[in-house]
Amino acid sequence: MRNDNLDAQNYFATTKPLLVRNQYGGSLGGPVIHDKMFFFAAYEGVHQRDEIPSTTTVPTALERTGDFSQTRNTAGTVVQFYDPATTVGAGSTAARTQFVNNVIPASRLNALGNSLVQYYPLPNAPTLAANVFRRNAPERIDSKNGIGRGDIQLSAEDSIFGRYAQTSSSTANESALPAPASNPGIATVSSKGNWCGLHTDHRERSHQ
Repeated sequence: MRNDNLDAQNYFATTKPLLVRNQYGGSLGGPVIHDKMFFFAAYEGVHQRDEIPSTTTVPTALERTGDFSQTRNTAGTVVQFYDPATTVGAGSTAARTQFVNNVIPASRLNALGNSLVQYYPLPNAPTLAANVFRRNAPERIDSKNGIGRGDIQLSAEDSIFGRYAQTSSSTANESALPAPASNPGIATVSSKGNWCGLHTDHRERSHQ
């Protein structure tokens, strides 16, 4: 068993990420019939719940209203937004007029876009940038593995054994943006496998 009780906070996380990991298992074997038939079985399970520090960008409160007067590039310069409806010319000679004060009029904003942007969280990491959103995205890991084997000694020269194993695992990760801003909000990868085998053995005795 492992948890986050004594963990330090991740440098890139806003809060200490969750970690709860339980790994357990056992094995059992022995004779079924003395010197004749034997068995062995084992099982291992892993169940983990943790969080992964994630960072992404989202529209700022001003940008949601069409106000890009505070939208800056990495150099700190305000990014200029131009009105596509004012385009004149074509190709390399095309020119457009910048929106007044870098603000798109409310009448020009798309109604569907206005509705969708409400599903996005607001930025929460102003020390990094005005549009950065950070969170600890949940992750879930489940794994189960089991194996069984049986041996039969048919005679002093002949024996047979059979074996069966099964494994299954599932990992589910949430994206940096919580649902419904991210679709799908959870990515799940699952796998399952089964193996079986039968083996016989014959030994010739040497005669002197």
